[in-house]
Amino acid sequence: MFGKVEAFVCMPSESEWYVVVQCLNTVQYDSHFHSYVVENCNPTQFRVVSFAELIDSHPVCGYKKTRRNKIVHFIRLQYHVLPRV
Repeated sequence: MFGKVEAFVCMPSESEWYVVVQCLNTVQYDSHFHSYVVENCNPTQFRVVSFAELIDSHPVCGYKKTRRNKIVHFIRLQYHVLPRV
C-alpha cells in the first residue's frame, strides 16, 4: 500500500508518534517508468500507522504524466528491483 502523509499525531499519554495516511490503490507496476501506477481510493480512506509498522520508510518520488488524455499518477522508489539473470 502506498499513501500520502496527511499528518503526524501523538497521544498525550504516549510517547509514540503515528502517521495519518490517505490510502492509494496500487493499479500496476509500469516497467517502462520503473514506477507504480497509483490512484486515490474511492471513497477516500485513511489509516493511522505507527512508524514501527512502516514496511519501507524511505522517501519516494511521486509524479504524474498524461496518457491518452488522462492524468496518471506514479510512485517511483529510490531503488530499482532487477530480475535475476
